[in-house]
Amino acid sequence: MDLPTEGELWTWTTQSVRPPSPPYAGAESAEDFSPYLVGYVAFESGVCVEGRLAEVEPGGVRIGDRMHIVPVEYSTDSQGAPLSTFAFAPTSAEVTR
Repeated sequence: MDLPTEGELWTWTTQSVRPPSPPYAGAESAEDFSPYLVGYVAFESGVCVEGRLAEVEPGGVRIGDRMHIVPVEYSTDSQGAPLSTFAFAPTSAEVTR
């Protein structure tokens, strides 16, 4: 089943502690870890997908916001090439609240 590229933010939180590795593949140490937002985005089919939230600050996102899928770089591999994953970003440029 293919998922649409846009949905509605169902809930979100801040990931403030570095996740265990594996499966987390970030290069930073626990001391260097920068918190990031994580949310569940609900699609019209009823499926909810968890992912990072990009292009927003904690005060700049609200449950119910329309979100779309974007690629984000989170680290580099052993040769220095960027590693990417998906994230969700607000569909509207008017999200700064």
